[in-house]
Amino acid sequence: MEKAKLQITKTKKGEFEARLIFQNNKSMPVSGFRPKDNTLDGKEVEVQRENGQVVKILCEGKEIYTKRSSSPQRDLQTRHSQRNPRPASNDIYARAPYNFIPLNHKVVHVDNPPDFDRYHTDRFTGYIDLEIKTLTPFYIRDTLTEDEYKEKIRIEKEKDQQYINPDFFSPGGLLRIPGSSLRGMIRTMVEIISYGKFGFFEDARLYYRGLADKCKNLRQEYQRKMSSFDKNSKKTQYKMSAGILTKKGFDYFITPAKGFRQILKSEARQMIEQTGKRYEDFKFYKVNNGYIVVSGPMENKKRDWFIEYPDKDAKAFKIPEIDIQNYKDDKNRSDKVPDLLKLAKDGVPCFYVRYKDTKGEDRISFGHTGMFRLAYEKTIGDHVPAELKKAVLDIPEAIFGNEKTYASRVFFEDAYLEGNPEDAIMPSVIPQILSGPKPTSFQHYLEQRPENLKDHPKNLAHYNSANPIRGYKLYWHRDGNGWEEVEISYDEKEFNELLKKHLIRKEDFQPYILEEKNKKIKINLTNLPDNLRNIIYQSIGIYETQHTILTPIKPGSIFQGRIRFENLSRVELGALLFALSLPDGLAHKLGMGKPLGLGSVEIKPRLYLSNRQNRYQDLFSEWNGLDDKTSEIEGFKKAFEEYVLEKLQENRSSLWETDRLRQLKKMLDFAHRPANKKTEYMELGEFRQRKVLNKPEEIL
Repeated sequence: MEKAKLQITKTKKGEFEARLIFQNNKSMPVSGFRPKDNTLDGKEVEVQRENGQVVKILCEGKEIYTKRSSSPQRDLQTRHSQRNPRPASNDIYARAPYNFIPLNHKVVHVDNPPDFDRYHTDRFTGYIDLEIKTLTPFYIRDTLTEDEYKEKIRIEKEKDQQYINPDFFSPGGLLRIPGSSLRGMIRTMVEIISYGKFGFFEDARLYYRGLADKCKNLRQEYQRKMSSFDKNSKKTQYKMSAGILTKKGFDYFITPAKGFRQILKSEARQMIEQTGKRYEDFKFYKVNNGYIVVSGPMENKKRDWFIEYPDKDAKAFKIPEIDIQNYKDDKNRSDKVPDLLKLAKDGVPCFYVRYKDTKGEDRISFGHTGMFRLAYEKTIGDHVPAELKKAVLDIPEAIFGNEKTYASRVFFEDAYLEGNPEDAIMPSVIPQILSGPKPTSFQHYLEQRPENLKDHPKNLAHYNSANPIRGYKLYWHRDGNGWEEVEISYDEKEFNELLKKHLIRKEDFQPYILEEKNKKIKINLTNLPDNLRNIIYQSIGIYETQHTILTPIKPGSIFQGRIRFENLSRVELGALLFALSLPDGLAHKLGMGKPLGLGSVEIKPRLYLSNRQNRYQDLFSEWNGLDDKTSEIEGFKKAFEEYVLEKLQENRSSLWETDRLRQLKKMLDFAHRPANKKTEYMELGEFRQRKVLNKPEEIL
C-alpha cells in the first residue's frame, strides 16, 4: 500500500471532502469519501489503488474508506471506530434514556501529591464558587428526621408498605444540593475527561436464564450446563443435579438427591391436593418419597418437577461462601421466587450445577426449579480491562484521594437555593415508574463487535464472553416535559380498602376510571379534582407500591455552592475546572429522575485563589477575600488539556476532538439534545429482540 496524507477541506455547502497528498507531492480527490468533520485532516494513511482508483484507505490500522461500500461508514473514521459498525438495517438498534462513554485504553498518570504539612508556592489553594441553574425540574429526596425514620422502620417492618417522604432535600428547613451529590458527579466527569482508571463499579456476578432466548450464543451457553437434546432418543438430557439444601451454623450444604424427573402438571396437582394443600406457583411440597417443585406460571406449561429423597449414605457438600453471597446479591430474582437460604434451616429441595470459574476454583449455582437462573462464570470486573484497574496514581485519585494513601484536596460544600423557596418549589407529582434495562442486558452494557452484530441477535456477546463493558453510563438530556404519570392501577381489593379509609364511594371515582379488568382498576390522573388527587397521593406506598411521589424544584431556579481546594497543581486545578466549566450549550445531570429528563443543570464557576506569600507577609492581605481569578479559568483548562493530550500522544488542539470526548459532548449537549422519542425506554416486545445501543454520536 502507498503512503499518503489526508487533506480535509470544507465546501461552500458546508460539507467535508477528502484529498490524498502522496509522498511524490501528487494529489488526487477521493470520490465517495465524505468525512463528517475535519478530525482526520493531516493524518498519515495507507492507500490501496486498483487501476489508478482508490479502493481502500487505512488510518492507524483502521479501515476508514472502501470503494465497495455505497457510502463511507462514519463510525470507522476514528481510532476506536469498529466498536459499533452500522449494519445494513437499523432495526437492530435500541433506544434508551442512557448511553455510554467508551472506556479509555490508556490511563494518564500523575506524580504523587505534595506533603500536607504546608502550602506549596508552586501549587494553588482557594475556592470555586458555583452558580447552579436548573434547566429542567430537579429533585433530590430529603433526609428523614428521627421520628420519621422510626415511623419508616415501623411501617416497613409491620406491613408490606413503603414510607415515602416526597420533600426536596432540606435539612434544617433550607433547600439545598448536598455537597456529596456534586462531588460524585464531578468525580465521574474528571475520571472520563482525564482518562483515569475505571475505579468505581460493583464487581457483581450476574445471573441468566437462556432457555428460549433470541440470542443463540446465550441459549447454547445455558444448554451447555443445563440440558441438551438427544437426537437418537428424541429426549432432553438434563445436566443439572438436584438435592436438599440445609443450613448448619453459618454454613450451607447440599445433599445430592437419589434422582429427579419431570411429572405432568395434572399428576403434581393431584398428589399435592392429596396432602390437603393447594397447588400454587413457586412452591414446593413434601410428598411420599420426595418433593414436588412447582415452577412459575408459563403459557401452556404441562410439567412440574419431582425430586427424590437422598439416599441415607449420601454425603453433603458445602456451598462456597462466595456463591452464597452471590445468591444473596442477586437483585434481579423475582420476589415471587422462594429464597432458598431463608428456607434452608428445615431443608429445602433445590437444583444445582457445579463448575469452575475463571480462576479454576470450584463453584456452584443453585436455584428453586429445574431450569433455574445460572450465575455467569465471569463477574462484571472481569470485563474491565486490566489496564484500567492497575494500582497507579491518576488525576482523579490525586485530587479526590483514596481510603488509604492520599487524603482529598477538594471539599464540596452544600449548594443553597437562592431566593424564596415558595417560588421555586413545584407541586408534588407522581412520576412515571423508573424502570428499565439493568446490567444483565448485555446487548447494552457490553461492547458488541462486528462479528457479534452479524445475523443479529444470534451472535451477541454475553457475560461469559471476552468483550469489555461499554464504559461510563450517562443519561441523555430531555426537555423536562411528559415525565409525570398519567394513570395508575390498583388491585380491586386495595382500591376498596382505600375508599373505605377515606369514606368515599366508588361512584366518586367513576368518571376517572379508565378500565376495570382482571380485578384491576385503572385511574386517569390527568384531570382529577384536588380532593381525589390527594387521596391518590396518600395511597402511594400503602395501597399502591409501584410509584413514588416527588416535590421537585422548578426550572430556572438558582443554587449557590462552593468547592474549596488545597495544593492543587495547575493540571489538577485545570481538570476540576474542565469538568465544571463546559462549552456553551452543554449541561450536567444531577439528582433523581434522570431517565425521565429531570436533573439537567447549568454550572457557572468563579475561581478565587489565595496568595499565601502575601497572606503571611501582610496581616490584612486577604481581609476582603481571595483574588478573583475567573479570567484565568481557560488557561488552567488549557494546561490540563495539553497535559492529557501529550500523555495520550494525540495531535489535537482540544480534548473535545478525541473520540471519547466527542461521545461525551454529544450526551451533555442540552441545546441540541435528541428528540424525547429517541431517548425513551423501549416497549417490552422491542426489548426482547435484544436490540443494541449505537454510539451517542449516531443518535441524531
